[in-house]
Amino acid sequence: MSDTRWDGIPIINYDFSADTTTLNQVSLRPKAYKHLDSIEWAHEYERHRELKVVSDDSSMWNKYIRKMSRWIVLIGTGVLIGVLTSSLDYSYEWATDLKDGICRDGFYLTKRHCCAGIGDGVKERAVCESWATWADVTGIGEAAFGSFLYKYFVFILTSVILAASAAYIVKDAPFVRTSGIAEVKTIISGVVLEDFLNDKTMIKKLFGLGLGVSANLWIGKEGPLVHIACVCADMLIRVFPMLDQNEAKRRELLLAATAAGISTAFNAPISGVIFTLEQLTSYFSPSDKMWISFFCAMSGVVVLNAFKEGINIFVEMNNQWLGLELPGFVLLGVMGGFYGKIFSKFNMRFARMRKELIISRGLKYEMLEVVILAFVTSVVCYPLVFPRLPLTVLIRRLYQDCDVIDENVVGDLCSAAGGYTLASLITSGVVATLLTAYTFGTILPAGVLMPSLAIGAIFGRVLGIFMEKVQQSSPFLTDMCSTSPELCISPGAYAVVGSAAFLAGTTKMTVWVVVTVFELTGALSYVLPIMITVIVARWTNDKYDTLNCYDQWIKFFGYPYLIEVNRPLPLTKASEVMKKLEDLEVVYVEDHPTVGELEHFTDLKYQGVPILKSRDMPRLVGWIGTSDLQEEYFRIHASSSYNSHKLVSFDANDRMDDDTQRLSFLVEHDHIILSPDIPLPSLVEVFFKMKPRFVMFCKDGLFVGLITLKDITNVVENA
Repeated sequence: MSDTRWDGIPIINYDFSADTTTLNQVSLRPKAYKHLDSIEWAHEYERHRELKVVSDDSSMWNKYIRKMSRWIVLIGTGVLIGVLTSSLDYSYEWATDLKDGICRDGFYLTKRHCCAGIGDGVKERAVCESWATWADVTGIGEAAFGSFLYKYFVFILTSVILAASAAYIVKDAPFVRTSGIAEVKTIISGVVLEDFLNDKTMIKKLFGLGLGVSANLWIGKEGPLVHIACVCADMLIRVFPMLDQNEAKRRELLLAATAAGISTAFNAPISGVIFTLEQLTSYFSPSDKMWISFFCAMSGVVVLNAFKEGINIFVEMNNQWLGLELPGFVLLGVMGGFYGKIFSKFNMRFARMRKELIISRGLKYEMLEVVILAFVTSVVCYPLVFPRLPLTVLIRRLYQDCDVIDENVVGDLCSAAGGYTLASLITSGVVATLLTAYTFGTILPAGVLMPSLAIGAIFGRVLGIFMEKVQQSSPFLTDMCSTSPELCISPGAYAVVGSAAFLAGTTKMTVWVVVTVFELTGALSYVLPIMITVIVARWTNDKYDTLNCYDQWIKFFGYPYLIEVNRPLPLTKASEVMKKLEDLEVVYVEDHPTVGELEHFTDLKYQGVPILKSRDMPRLVGWIGTSDLQEEYFRIHASSSYNSHKLVSFDANDRMDDDTQRLSFLVEHDHIILSPDIPLPSLVEVFFKMKPRFVMFCKDGLFVGLITLKDITNVVENA
């Protein structure tokens, strides 16, 4: 082993004394991982290269399948998530319309399809004879007070039934809670989460999500679709053994699936690719995988648009922004940054409260929580009008100016009584913020992206109405507006900019937010104000919060995910934070352990243990993973020649008799060795850039300790 007396520069230590056959055996052997283990990136890529060489000697058909397997997974993932998203959109629209009435031409038709070709959707109720409201069905007149109470009752009843059904479906499924983006980030970074990519989990999450959003709860479907897309990709990966048995290649394809999930959720192909670049980190650079992400996202959006008509929120914006509006845009950015802080604070407070008071009592209480939440949400939202609308409908109408929508369409949005409209919008925004913060974290699958867009649109519209009043109060600005309508201040434009600001405050993302809002709205003339607002929102939020909503949940769940550090770390030496030799479970070669004694190491919760020469001279021989050791022990134990007293050798150079059980092929010799004097910032940089599972420390050639990814994550959080 090479000498480790150096100034803290990381090296990868290889044992060249091992024979080539043994090294090839180690590389070709698939590694076993347990829950929350970190994968060995270097081993996975080396194994992929060697298997590729081996497969080149196989038949032409096998070579063709191997080369095409990745593209089959990418196209298949896009097709599956496109079909599932379009199905989810239709079922969501149908269940939402069911609260209002039913189509006489077929109960399975949504209101839009039932009244296709009649009007523009604003006044279709007066002319669409095929659509029957529940008031028409029951004979209650539309103008009667009893009609309002009846609709109120139906709205509450259907919301509670849908929410209860969703809770029942997902009650025993793992990893259904929240969106799943926190878990996807953790997996792509190299951590193993068992059962997250389970087919049963995906099916339950899909149905639970459809029922949950249809129940009028303040949740979005965008985040959960990322989880569903990743499960679709994993289903296809399992068809091809060369991909299925390589965790590094699996994560490359999951990255592309993430892009497809976001793209189909927003019907915005570029948005998904930018999301992977800005939100996800891994051993490989996401920019290197941009091509496969774009291909998968494009496949998903093409299939999605084969089943649906265009973008849900697209609006035409012909106005030009004025220089005097810049303070308003900056103010929206500040509001968006504060919103992100307020949302995270309430969301995490509710999560901790739920963990102590509800989750600890069992699933029945979690299901009861959802039923009560649905009841409270429907009771509060229906009279407020704005929060009871489907999120995409609410956002689209807030984005439109009053000259293109009916003034009586929703909540007197364009009525002359501006004071009532402002009060209604502000109340709706506050209520929506609290409901979103509480709902995101219940047992139901939930996304936070679309609610953030909607809440931002509400407060943006409030500021837009105020700025419009300012223009109308100035004779010069009024004349300018009457001369050229394009120079009129647009409240709808402020709603668009507000959406971007609040989404940036929640996710701490910048480029992705600008691209997504542009793809959703086509607001080309407002790209610069959106950029300014997003930057201000990020600056404001960074002042008060270091983590975005997904990182907050990673920390809450305790996943070993090292978040990029944006603050100075103390110049503490690694020796002060590492696990020292005397506190570790290790294997000494001089002890000559028996096969029976291996059982002790298979029960350890550690990822592995160091192999050392002796207690007096603890020179490092290598590292052995407990999952690999457990798998081999069970194989030996099941054999007919099992002998618990048989000696075990972990050292390839150990001269022992032929009756010894040699396990040197399990010992890893490629690992990062650092000096215990390396400062903490440099150690964190090694973990963040090289993504090792662990780092060992040696001084004067002797092993002194180690630190794992989970350990360094805890150190950084508490530093």
